[in-house]
Amino acid sequence: MIDKISVIMTAYNHEQYIRDAIKSVLDQKGTFELEIIIHDDASSDKTPMIMKEYEANNSDKIKCIYQKKNQYSKGVDIWSLMIQQSTGEYIAICECDDYWCDQWKLSKQLSILKTYEDCSFVMHNAWILNEKNKTRDLLNTFPKTGFYEHEDNVKVGLGTRFPATASYFFRKKDWNNMPAFFLQYSVKDYPVRQYYACLGKIYYFSEPMSVYRYLCPGSYMEGVIENRKKDSSKYLKYITEMDDFYTRYDEYTNFKFHIILQKKIISDILGLFISVESDDIERMVADKKLNPKIIETINDMMLNNKRVPELLDFYYKKDNCCWIYGTSDLSCYFAERFVRNGYKIDGFVVSDGYKNCDEIMGYPVYCLSTILEKFETPFFIVATQPINSDGIIKNLINLEDVDYYNVFDIGRFS
Repeated sequence: MIDKISVIMTAYNHEQYIRDAIKSVLDQKGTFELEIIIHDDASSDKTPMIMKEYEANNSDKIKCIYQKKNQYSKGVDIWSLMIQQSTGEYIAICECDDYWCDQWKLSKQLSILKTYEDCSFVMHNAWILNEKNKTRDLLNTFPKTGFYEHEDNVKVGLGTRFPATASYFFRKKDWNNMPAFFLQYSVKDYPVRQYYACLGKIYYFSEPMSVYRYLCPGSYMEGVIENRKKDSSKYLKYITEMDDFYTRYDEYTNFKFHIILQKKIISDILGLFISVESDDIERMVADKKLNPKIIETINDMMLNNKRVPELLDFYYKKDNCCWIYGTSDLSCYFAERFVRNGYKIDGFVVSDGYKNCDEIMGYPVYCLSTILEKFETPFFIVATQPINSDGIIKNLINLEDVDYYNVFDIGRFS
């Protein structure tokens, strides 16, 4: 019997992008039956008209759902609604502001799930296309093609190198057994992936087979990230929902990944501290949306890190050059703090392959390898989120004649 794959496509005001998305799915090659389900969530642009055009010309493959009132804003789980109407044994995701760029993508992913019963989920590399500045880069979620364990999957996506949702491929039968809390949040991609990671191994293709459009106008992440200083409500909701998920997932997995998930929660709330008004944080604590013990811990990190000036004085006396490790808002916050207290920094540093700008705050940005080539005895202040710092510090420890201070932990000094 021929295998059937159902492709779930969500659309909302995607008239600029939806043709690319649908065409990339229709172009898939292989020996399988293809079903495409497109859900329009009451778009106000020409998205429904474009969908009707494709539906009329591909009635054997495409089924469209047209909403008169927006369902996402009502808290409806759109993915489950579509999957319940699907008839395939396998599910692939492609939101309509993304698209696939490999015609054999589905065939490759199907082959993995059919060959390996202990594999529950297949992903692949993707291009990330920034819709604001039109730059393009590889996500490089994992270092190479192959199987990855549960812990690998928990870690990835908590920092910067998240997997693209348009790379998701899994068995439909497992969806029906998913506990309800995995699907109760505004963001679905991370919780869904963690559920499937509990069921078996994750397979990853290092070749890019999709394009993720980042910061599209009207997209969820554009609303959360770009507008958080103007209107913090979406950002606050995003952080509190995800941290609630991490807490419940911690319990669900019998605290197997407790340290990792706690670091992520602290990282998120650190982001809140430098992005929103203190009154908002105090209100969230009063409403029991934030854990007061974590807030107390973070206050210690942000305000009472008395050892930093002492250590900086020591290294300045050695005539070291000083580099802030990281280029996030958090890294800039600490750079400003050090400069404001009279300390000189030489610039910013990022891990090789992560550089996306040449200058921040008027200071140069270099990759780590460049710093090591150009400067003797550099001193690094690791000011990245705690969830991202472990790999950085592990790398620094393995280098010779390199000293660092981890803003959110006890540093190592020779």
